Amino acid sequence: MSMKGVPWGRLSLIIRTFQEDEQEREMQMITTILWDVDGTLLDFQYSQRHALAKCFQTAGLTMTEDILARYSEINDRYWKRLELGEITKQQLLTERFRTLFEECGIEGVDLDAFLREYQEGLGNIFCYIDDSITICKSLQGKVKQYVITNGVTSTQKNKLQLSGLKTCWYRPEGAVNHTEYQADYQISDLHQIMDVLTQQP
Repeated sequence: MSMKGVPWGRLSLIIRTFQEDEQEREMQMITTILWDVDGTLLDFQYSQRHALAKCFQTAGLTMTEDILARYSEINDRYWKRLELGEITKQQLLTERFRTLFEECGIEGVDLDAFLREYQEGLGNIFCYIDDSITICKSLQGKVKQYVITNGVTSTQKNKLQLSGLKTCWYRPEGAVNHTEYQADYQISDLHQIMDVLTQQP
């Protein structure tokens, strides 16, 4: 296409329109988005810091930056061990705190009560990353979106409810949900996700 003799203002509009068309074509190539909760949609580090500080306060202790940094290292180490199949999920949840208390010389803390309060705290405290809720809403009707997580069910359930992020359960074989968690929507055919997206305000 020749641009000779085209006024600059018109040329700028043509270029801008061409760029927008290219972006739209690229978007059309993406049909599905799998969103991770922690570290993608919601700021896990923010939740972790505040939940841990509250637990220490309840136990009559003060959480320092050194303790927080040490916990993060221990926690990462235990998650890697879980990924390698060396420990179970339950062992991860409890032993990371046991190790932290031992290394920091902290005694007399009820480990089970500490863990319960920590998980509740993670579920009650959330912060969006890059205004993720607006991004998800802007993509409604344009792409299929799913949330995936390896977090603790009770924690993620409460966090998702408070954050306003909706969940959808895909059950192609008509399976019955016997768990305590109920998704906002249920579908038996992946095409139905479009109906879910288009009916959103």
